[in-house]
Amino acid sequence: MAIYPTKSVFNTLKKQANLAPLFTKFKANKDALSIYRKVRGNNSFILHSSMPDKSLGQYSFIGFNPFLTIKSKNKDVSINGRHLIGNPIKILKKKLSLFKSIRHKGLPLYFGGAVGYFSYDIAHFFEKLPRNAKDDINAPDIYFSFFDKSIIYDHFKKEITIVVLGNEYNKLLSQLLEIKNRLSGKPKPIDKKIQCGTLRSNFSKKQYIKAINKIKEYIKAGDTFQVNLSQRLEAEITLDPLAVYKNLVKINPAPFSALLEFDGLSIISSSPERLV
Repeated sequence: MAIYPTKSVFNTLKKQANLAPLFTKFKANKDALSIYRKVRGNNSFILHSSMPDKSLGQYSFIGFNPFLTIKSKNKDVSINGRHLIGNPIKILKKKLSLFKSIRHKGLPLYFGGAVGYFSYDIAHFFEKLPRNAKDDINAPDIYFSFFDKSIIYDHFKKEITIVVLGNEYNKLLSQLLEIKNRLSGKPKPIDKKIQCGTLRSNFSKKQYIKAINKIKEYIKAGDTFQVNLSQRLEAEITLDPLAVYKNLVKINPAPFSALLEFDGLSIISSSPERLV
C-alpha cells in the first residue's frame, strides 16, 4: 500500500500546520454509498455527487468519527457536550482558528475539517430582526462536526483516497491501515422497510394562494424581485435515513447531494446548485 507523503515530507509539513495529512489511494470496487455504509455512525456525513458531471461531480466526500462537535441554540453552545453561554458564531470561529492544515498536491480542496450547517435563525446574531418564526422542530441553530478522518471517492478515476490528519506519523499510519481494513469488511445493513404516516403541509391551499398574491404585491412595489416560498411537508416515519437518501438520489440525482447523520438529527438533500 503506497503512503503519501513520505515520512520526511510529512515531518516538514507538520511544522507548517498542526493537522498534516497522511493518505493512501487505491482503485474502488464499490460505489460511494457502499463505502459510506462501512464507516457511517452517529456522527458521519457524505457530500455526494450522485449525478457525476464532467465539470461538477468528480468527488464524493465522506467523514466519520469527529474529534469535536459544536452545536448551539440561541446563546446556549455545546462543545463536545460541555455547555457555555455566548455568541455561537464567535465561538465557532475561535475553534476553527485553532486548527490549521496544509493541502498536499495529491489531494482535492477538501480533505478533512468542519462540516455542518447554519440555520436561518443565526441571522439574529448579525442583525436586529423580529422573531416571528415558530420554533416547532427544536433543531440546533448551528451544528458542526470536525473530522480528521475522511474518504474521498473520485467518480472519474474510480479511485478511493483515505486521509487522516494529525502530527504523529506512526499513529496516523495505524489509523490508515485500520480504515483500509474496515473498507474490506461487510457494510452495515440498511433497514429498507418504510413506515410513513400522512403527509401534512404547513400551508392550506388558501394560505398558499394568499402568500403568492402578497409576494406579487412586493414585486410590483419594487421591494423584491424573487422570493423562494417554501412549503414544509412533514410526517411521522420509521426507517433508516440512508434508505431515504438512496431513494432520493435514485429519483433525483444531482451533482450536489448530501446526507448528514449527526447525533439526534439527520439532514438529507439533493441540489443541482452549490447549495446542499
